Amino acid sequence: MKEKIYIVKEHICSGESEFTAAGKARIDVEDILYDWKAKDIKIKIKKNSNENSILKKLFSHYHLYQIWKKSLDKLKEGDVLIIQFPLQEGFIFASHLLKNLKKKNIKTIAVIHDLETLRITKDNTISKKRKIRLYIEEIPTLKQFSKIVVHNQSMKKVLMKKGISEDSMVTLKMFDYLIKEGNELPGNTKSKENNIIIAGNLSSYKVGYVYELPHDVKFDLYGINYTGVTDNKIKYHGSYPSDELPWHLKGAYGLVWDGDTAKTCSGIFGDYLRINNPHKTSLYLACGIPIITWNKAAIAQYVRKNRVGITVSSLDEINEKLKDVSKDEYNLMRKNAKKCSERVRKGYYLKKAIQEALS
Repeated sequence: MKEKIYIVKEHICSGESEFTAAGKARIDVEDILYDWKAKDIKIKIKKNSNENSILKKLFSHYHLYQIWKKSLDKLKEGDVLIIQFPLQEGFIFASHLLKNLKKKNIKTIAVIHDLETLRITKDNTISKKRKIRLYIEEIPTLKQFSKIVVHNQSMKKVLMKKGISEDSMVTLKMFDYLIKEGNELPGNTKSKENNIIIAGNLSSYKVGYVYELPHDVKFDLYGINYTGVTDNKIKYHGSYPSDELPWHLKGAYGLVWDGDTAKTCSGIFGDYLRINNPHKTSLYLACGIPIITWNKAAIAQYVRKNRVGITVSSLDEINEKLKDVSKDEYNLMRKNAKKCSERVRKGYYLKKAIQEALS
């Protein structure tokens, strides 16, 4: 008998309102699995209050555990449960919950979006208590999953060093980015200039490099929190919902960079690129737009192998690098990006990873 597949859908309740705090990446995972006939298990959770009392915090975590336990009681031996990680409302008893599911012979699969312990260890704005709690929650919880869908080989190696079995992990390779069928996207038409798209949160705290871009290249910016200048080299186009954004992007390349400087990817967010698959990579490829990324980013290997862009050590190198790209080479990159587009827009990578996890 074929196993029944379920996916957890967290609903966060705040006061009398109820909402899903999921961004596009999480929603796409759900939609891809629904298309695969997976059924959802809704878990309604009250948003954690900022209680100072340790006893009240422990009670809150135990209460979350009870909600999850009750919601998952319907699962039977042989069923498969897919959970997106990290949880939107984490709790310290999650590993215990998964351990009990394992005893019932229920297979659990984690689809990792972020690894918070790796991302925030250098963040001085995060309290020591918060960091300790994440260490208690994250790795012990991941160890209890039957299978884990990780971003890439770099992330897999990091998790192996933390004691997670290599056999329990499968690589996603690339996040999917679902786009409704319709007219041809602007990104699939030839750009007259070598202008570079930067899409995402443009906060100076997260992407300080945006505020020191080289002046020998044209940039088109899309996203929230931009407070910089605009001129004949830098154009700001405002922000759009993630489902609408692909219809507004126009450019020759999409930039995948992070951190506080244009010289290299550094700082809390820049260093994280060494193991992370940024969702914006999938956005650009879904639009058929070639990539420019840091040569030490985990995603750089994919870009080089599939010939869908170029890699640089510093943004100051971009102008000279682009001069070396012939018309034929660029057309090949666009052709390859369009092939990737056909995959990420149909959920190819997640379906392949889940199939491997189930085998």
